[in-house]
Amino acid sequence: MVRSSKRFLVVAALIILIIGSSVAIIPVRSPSGPKIVYVAICVDSEASGFGGIGSTNPHPTLNVSEYSRTLPKTVAAVFDGAFRNSHRDSFGNVFKMSWFAEMDYLIAQSNFVWADGSPAGVSGYTAIRDLLMNNWGTGIQTYGDSVEYHHHFMDYDGTWQRYDNGPDAGYPEYQMYALDHMIIDRSFYPSTWRSGDWIMPPALSSWLEQWMPFDYTARTGIWYPVHPSGMDRWQTKCPYSPNTYASTQAAFAYASANGSAIFSSCTHDYEDMKGQVDWLQWCLNHWDADEATYPNVSFKYVSAREAMQLALGFTDFTPPTFTVTPSAGTYTIVSSEPLWKNHPYVALKYTDGTYAHMNATPAGINTWTVTPPTQSNSEENVARSSSVSASSYESSHPRGLAIDGIESTENYWESDPGRGLPQWLQLDLGSPVSISKIATHFFDRDDSRTYTYNIVASLDGSSWATIVPSKTTTSLVTDTFTEGTYRYVRITVTDCSTSYKVALITEIKIYHVTPVHLPPLETIGVAGSDLYGNPGTVTFTQNQYALTVSTVGSGSVTKSPNQATYASGTVVILTAAAAPGWSFSGWSGDVVSSVNPVQVTMDGPKSVTATFTQDQYTLTVNVGGGGCSVTKSPDLAT
Repeated sequence: MVRSSKRFLVVAALIILIIGSSVAIIPVRSPSGPKIVYVAICVDSEASGFGGIGSTNPHPTLNVSEYSRTLPKTVAAVFDGAFRNSHRDSFGNVFKMSWFAEMDYLIAQSNFVWADGSPAGVSGYTAIRDLLMNNWGTGIQTYGDSVEYHHHFMDYDGTWQRYDNGPDAGYPEYQMYALDHMIIDRSFYPSTWRSGDWIMPPALSSWLEQWMPFDYTARTGIWYPVHPSGMDRWQTKCPYSPNTYASTQAAFAYASANGSAIFSSCTHDYEDMKGQVDWLQWCLNHWDADEATYPNVSFKYVSAREAMQLALGFTDFTPPTFTVTPSAGTYTIVSSEPLWKNHPYVALKYTDGTYAHMNATPAGINTWTVTPPTQSNSEENVARSSSVSASSYESSHPRGLAIDGIESTENYWESDPGRGLPQWLQLDLGSPVSISKIATHFFDRDDSRTYTYNIVASLDGSSWATIVPSKTTTSLVTDTFTEGTYRYVRITVTDCSTSYKVALITEIKIYHVTPVHLPPLETIGVAGSDLYGNPGTVTFTQNQYALTVSTVGSGSVTKSPNQATYASGTVVILTAAAAPGWSFSGWSGDVVSSVNPVQVTMDGPKSVTATFTQDQYTLTVNVGGGGCSVTKSPDLAT
């Protein structure tokens, strides 16, 4: 039904309200008006049993009963067909929800249960997304909802620490591991993001800029996408529990003046989403009916990604496609169109179940190559077992707190405040150790303070070499340098940006790095967003081949690595061992050779036979004198 008068709708609404009807008023009109408020309802999908900052359990149990299909659970309520169909926009579309599924380190460590304590059947980084898709995937598809990426930044070291105030400050790895699992395990790549607690320090902002064009982290701003300072991605504000009446009015006003606007706000999966949608619908209907103030302004329910795309005037909604072509250990990646920041995300999974990621090298227009490594580095923090001394320390923050593995704002070495700077902290590793990397976590209760420092090292404690020249940093810093063998390492803090001139180090880690041979690559996942925020993924799984080994004669064969199947390109070493009295004579089948051990390249199913022959000896009999003879039984030449 196409309306002819907003005034009529207001009168009708009042009549229905007076007679106590529960029927919702659905203003519907043809999409002829050029001014639109795009409405994105964002849900931080977490869990009502969320462990949060301060949990002392590294594997919290989270109650996810809100995802149950039984009413009146909060998620079930907003997927109810009658409820959806009674809440429509100016064009007759039902409302959409954008489910920002938390996929982070905390989720990866958690146990998920229903209200009765029974397992929810999900685990790992993608557990919340899996709950949504397993229980409500049909509804998500039917109503046009979307699943996006939500991330809380925490680490466990006896307590959970926030991203901007803990040992993981400035890191890129936890969200990268989450992306690895999303891409390889679920063929899912997000182009739209919301950060937990609206945390957006510079390191996170720089990381996000590389991979996702749409950001719903801002609390304040205008009701329209803007570029954060110095960045290219698009950000729009998404406050929690705003004054919906005033905020929707502001969005209508912006659209009236500028042509389009985005109204977005966030809630949680365990809240009364049904009641919130009811109130939002009333407010939107109210301003939509105010033709005198906001002539020809409509509102449209869309997903978070669609809101950005439509407000910005994008018309390309086709995701990029990828091809992956292997050749001699190198993979060539070709995208069907240009990608955000001109690079794909490349995730790796090895046959031992470990995940990794790597950068792609440009190799032409929309083309890149990657050569997955065959070895990695094992890092041992040798500082943990060292003895430590210092130029001074404050009695409640002694030197040992800098190497105890606990990184928090209450656990750090502090130099004597009365001595000023410079002050140093020295570690005795106990014996000479080859080192090439040091990570230092300076005290970081606020983001503004900086520290100037240098690091020297010595083999004998008297002759010192500078391994990290003087530099200024904030919070967590990782220094790499040419590998050298040292017993003593000294970090000297020469200045800090606060008037309180002390050295404050929460933790220092000194790494001995050992090369480790990696198992064969099992899967490579490629993903990325195009310039318009459309995400695409592809996974390329290595062919797996069986190696059948048999023997003729008496002996055995060992395989290294010893596996049931091998990824294409894997080199297997076969070693033959003959039984006593037998000798190895050669290989036959798919490998013909007498070399032992022998290498087999698994470029298809292989069958190899090891042949062993029994050792042969000649028995010579000599007879002296006449009239005598000797017989042999059995009478054989050898």
